[in-house]
Amino acid sequence: MSNKKLAVGIVGCGNAAEKYVQNAGRHEILSIRAVADRDQKRAVDFGDRFGLPVCDGCEQLFENPEVQMIVNLTPPDAHYDVVKQGLSAGKHVYTEKPLTFELDSARELVRLAEEKSLLLVSTPFTFLGPPQKTITRLVTEGMLGKVRYFSAELHNGRIETWHPAPEAFFAIGPLWDIGLYPLVHLFKMFGPVARLNAIGQYVIPERTRLDGTPFAISAPDMVTALLEFKGGVEGSMRLSFVIPEAESRRQGLEIYGDEGTLHLGKLFMFDSQITHTPSGGESRIIEPDEAEIPGVDYALGLYHVANHLLNGTQNQIDISMALHGIAVLQAIEKSMSEQDGRNEACWIAL
Repeated sequence: MSNKKLAVGIVGCGNAAEKYVQNAGRHEILSIRAVADRDQKRAVDFGDRFGLPVCDGCEQLFENPEVQMIVNLTPPDAHYDVVKQGLSAGKHVYTEKPLTFELDSARELVRLAEEKSLLLVSTPFTFLGPPQKTITRLVTEGMLGKVRYFSAELHNGRIETWHPAPEAFFAIGPLWDIGLYPLVHLFKMFGPVARLNAIGQYVIPERTRLDGTPFAISAPDMVTALLEFKGGVEGSMRLSFVIPEAESRRQGLEIYGDEGTLHLGKLFMFDSQITHTPSGGESRIIEPDEAEIPGVDYALGLYHVANHLLNGTQNQIDISMALHGIAVLQAIEKSMSEQDGRNEACWIAL
């Protein structure tokens, strides 16, 4: 393995940045050269805490000749601008999801990257976890025979009970905040979505911040979608900011086939348990193909991208998956809005 390192600069010094920096130390191929944030005090505090150089504003980071790749960890409403600035400055860009909220603007950024011969990557990267890769292999290799149905559930609980500034999450809801996590796994197993139907609910419309300030949510906090893939597989996906993760017994991904069932306990945890129940048989635990990683390695996607750029390995986080994910989320939004107040199903073709 080469001893080269990829020089990265982080834009956005919030909660996500803490996890990325803490996990980056696991990978010698990564070198964090500088950080920046639109709130300069937050950037300085973050830099002091982790011993990292702090730029005087984001522009200085984009102009830093040492930085090869921008890691965009800003709030979602800033993603388009930060990604465009990074690419325009000649940097590769790795951005947290979603790339944008509109397919047209996402395609614009992809074209810009292509024109400049730069790499643009958008998370989620969680399908790279050992149990996630293992269950995908088992399904695609036919362990379950013909797949008849799937059920995917991801719940983030009441974010306002632990996050100091929860309004940004409730402005986009669980659909845009966590919806891509189950979708990328399903894309890996079954390919693209052909059509869908969805409903959104405001289960707890009034929330209270940690400081006691009440606020109203502006997007559904419970989303249920029925998905039909082009290969013929159908199933359901449910997302919420209502049900606590630790209290849900239906959390994760379950695949039902003619020859049995596979269940992944948690979609994005790299030490999640895989359970196989053959048709008419007893359940057993399946060990992942690779060694488990405790919790989540937030820098794992960065590691794979750095390895691709420096050593020519295959890029495993293809931007086409992010584009299809945005198309699916937009279609779910459209289905929810057209179905509001009506009883009939509103199927949206992609």
